[in-house]
Amino acid sequence: MTNHFAVARAGLMLAAAMLTTPAMVGPVQAQDDADTAAVAAPPADASLSERVQHWADSDREGDPAATLAALMVLQAEVEADPSNVSARQRGELLAMIGTTHYAMQQLDEAAIWFDRAAEVYAEDGNAPDKVAEMAINRAVLMRRANRLAEAEEAARLALSIRQELYDEPHEEVASALGMLGNVLYSSGRYEESLDLMRRALDEQRAAGPDDALEIIKRLDSLASLLDETGRDTEAVRVAREAEALARANLGRDHAWYGYVLNTLGQALLESALYAEAIPVIRETLDVRRAQLGDEHPYTAASQMVLATALEETGRLQEASVLSGAATAILEQHRNLMDPNTLAGFLRTRARLAASLGEWDLYAQRIADAQPVLADMLDPQNPSLAVFHIEHAYQLYRRGDADEARTLAERWVPIVVERLIPSNNDRIFGEMLLARLRQLDGDAAASGDALWQAIDPVAAELVGKLSDVRAADRDIARQASANSPAMLLYLATALAAGDEDRAFGALQILTLSELALTQRRASDERSGEASEAFALHRRLVDTNRRLRLVERRIALGLAEDGEDGAAEALDSQRARLDAEAADLLAQLVGRHPDFIARIRPQPVSLERLRQSLGEGELVVIPVETKHGSWVAQVDEGGMTWNAMDGESLRSNVAAMREAVTSGSDLKAFPTKAAYALFGQLFPQGIAGYDQVYLYGGQSLASLPLAMLLTGQAGEDLASAPWLVRDAASQVIGNLAVFAQGRAAAPLRGADVSTFAGIGGAQLPGEGDSEVRLAGLFRSGRPAADSIADLPPLLTADAELLALAEALPGDDVLLVGSDAAEENFKRADLSKARVIAFATHGLVAGELRNLWEPALLLGTLGEDSGEDGLLGASEIAQLKLDADWVILSACNTASGADGGAPVYSGLATAFAQAGARSLMLSHWRVRDDVAAVLSVDTVRGAARGLSRAEALRQAQLALMARDEIPDAAHPAIWAPFVILEN
Repeated sequence: MTNHFAVARAGLMLAAAMLTTPAMVGPVQAQDDADTAAVAAPPADASLSERVQHWADSDREGDPAATLAALMVLQAEVEADPSNVSARQRGELLAMIGTTHYAMQQLDEAAIWFDRAAEVYAEDGNAPDKVAEMAINRAVLMRRANRLAEAEEAARLALSIRQELYDEPHEEVASALGMLGNVLYSSGRYEESLDLMRRALDEQRAAGPDDALEIIKRLDSLASLLDETGRDTEAVRVAREAEALARANLGRDHAWYGYVLNTLGQALLESALYAEAIPVIRETLDVRRAQLGDEHPYTAASQMVLATALEETGRLQEASVLSGAATAILEQHRNLMDPNTLAGFLRTRARLAASLGEWDLYAQRIADAQPVLADMLDPQNPSLAVFHIEHAYQLYRRGDADEARTLAERWVPIVVERLIPSNNDRIFGEMLLARLRQLDGDAAASGDALWQAIDPVAAELVGKLSDVRAADRDIARQASANSPAMLLYLATALAAGDEDRAFGALQILTLSELALTQRRASDERSGEASEAFALHRRLVDTNRRLRLVERRIALGLAEDGEDGAAEALDSQRARLDAEAADLLAQLVGRHPDFIARIRPQPVSLERLRQSLGEGELVVIPVETKHGSWVAQVDEGGMTWNAMDGESLRSNVAAMREAVTSGSDLKAFPTKAAYALFGQLFPQGIAGYDQVYLYGGQSLASLPLAMLLTGQAGEDLASAPWLVRDAASQVIGNLAVFAQGRAAAPLRGADVSTFAGIGGAQLPGEGDSEVRLAGLFRSGRPAADSIADLPPLLTADAELLALAEALPGDDVLLVGSDAAEENFKRADLSKARVIAFATHGLVAGELRNLWEPALLLGTLGEDSGEDGLLGASEIAQLKLDADWVILSACNTASGADGGAPVYSGLATAFAQAGARSLMLSHWRVRDDVAAVLSVDTVRGAARGLSRAEALRQAQLALMARDEIPDAAHPAIWAPFVILEN
């Protein structure tokens, strides 16, 4: 099945392959890049020296062939009478001939002339700068020809010359460092390359702090390399700095603004930050349309990338239109594209039509694509097979199982033969064929024979998701990419009445980075220790570098050019593979329990049942584009029900709209709330007093407490809210939940320190010294949009009340004391309860805010802080907190519209060591946040579970006449408990 993210990345790689980027610079031109005169004949009486200078001052790019002919005539005359031309000018003429050959794609000839120019410059003895320039040109040529050893030799020569020439930081040194970094990157030496790219940026900043364009180029190169090597967070940060500088100093019309926007969009997509990526990609598209026109392939590549990002966030109609138009353009430029990439684009275009139910359009797109792919791809090509397998899947969705099986029987054997067992497309194809055979009543797809056929396929997928060598984020992405295959396995298991296998499939379908993070955080506190985690970090990093080398080999980047280049990459792959194997062996030998804990197999249904007590119910929704189900598990067993995904999402949207800022608090969609309860709990919740929610996409954006268990009228105060019958809580990790159900009430011995942070005053509010730095690491939120946030008038009192409700010592950072630099200096190692009473900001909520953050402020711009405690900074904290309370706005929200809801600040605090969280789903009124947080903590301190304490606080709030609109869910229902 197509990996949407991989297709998006392919589109970006296509765009990069067609552009001149910093990582693919051309030879250094001998002439200045400033305004040049048009080519015209020199005066008839001009000397040879004057004629050379004339060509050096001319724009030679308009007609390279004519330019080359004229330069060769001039070169012949100079060779006949060299005494009248200086050595430097003779070298310049030779260099111009080389650059003209390069412009005509005559690389070998260009190299010859650059070498001749270097010899002449060297003879001069006074032109080491020009010798270095020619070495840079040779490095560019050899890199492009994949003669990487020669490229490295030339780049190192240029660097050594320039470092000897300039005692102080110099932009020419920065250029040579960047060139050598590019060569080493092409050689697969990523860590060395990164070091050089960072040094190039530092050198450029020191040499020319006011030269914005050169700094932008260095930032863009570094961001691209960070993105390519898997350093997502840093790549986004560097790319944003490049974009901000380009916007401020170059403007939208400059070509480099388009380049840095493209890099930023790629970095955001790599991080799966779709909501942030989409506006960036839209702007990239607008810039390219303005600069290049609608029909240019660069424009179409960006358009295709936008379509993929829109598909990920459910905006299918716009995505379908964009992909159709873009693919039509790209088909006309097949010479610029890898056929497999085009096949992926054509699959995306067809799939979008199917997702919209536009089957006539789908059929037309399939019919248009088939002859194109048949012409470009061998009949046994796996990309062609995958195209037809996905077509079979769409036919299966429509109910045409017979034709679907015919196609699957024809094409699945090709992917089985040509692709390794763990390949995503092969896994999907085998799952689809088994399901189609089951529907057809095939004897080989029933009973033990069925499981003998597809259990090994499922095991391949489970093995990938249990890979101790992979990072948590990569595993979560693998789970998402393989969800169509696991849906087929789920449908097969349900049809066969196999609850255990269905439950295992369900856990893969709901796997998230938060779940993996909570497993890791739980283990990191277990006391095993640092050696296992250090080994694992080294293993993950080594494996990442190995995957990059394997990718270069798979893309054929060492097939042509220099003898031995392919062998060098193979040698590097073997070395990294051996290093990874050794690290894994050390982990297995010394810390086998560690591996089992951080990469557990799916928990069994029986294990979960045994962990539940009387009156406890776990509800597990599975929402997908091609079907939705809900499972309910209690101590007696499991029940399954299919759901109408479209009506489910419609009900959720209606309820979300009713509680967002500015909604009418006199009304509420009671019918939607009751209908949604019926979808999730078709048997009701009679006999249950504790409900747990695990998983969900749109459903994870609502607290279960605000569902209606019966019909309700206009009187919301007397409505049968679920909160009246049961406490509700979110589960982050099902395995952690099942394995450790020890209650954690907040009694005296459980709290050694309470830490309260908040009450930061906003710009223009009072005489506070707290400020917001002009440039945020997490983006650049406009000062006016920050100032528009409502003041938190009761934050100070709220934190004091929380401190009084808890035993133990207190650390209070309130008002200006809550500044980010103060917070980071505070000792929170003994804090078991930490409360933030400040604004929680969702990425994209404020103009140019790029990641979820807590607003703390800073005492001054020279503090080194920006006033926002971003998710990436939170994740690096070292906490040992039983409970983190975010009495702030939108703190449960995910990183973007395409990600699981509990993924932004929740994941960051789990990574930092928090065992449970109290989060809000929407903007909370200041007075209400204080009441709910304080009453919940007081209840927990009396021995109630946190979920029950929150429930009682909500019920008490609803009954308070002095609080306006207290009975409306927008007021009483925003908070949830996320706990294991």
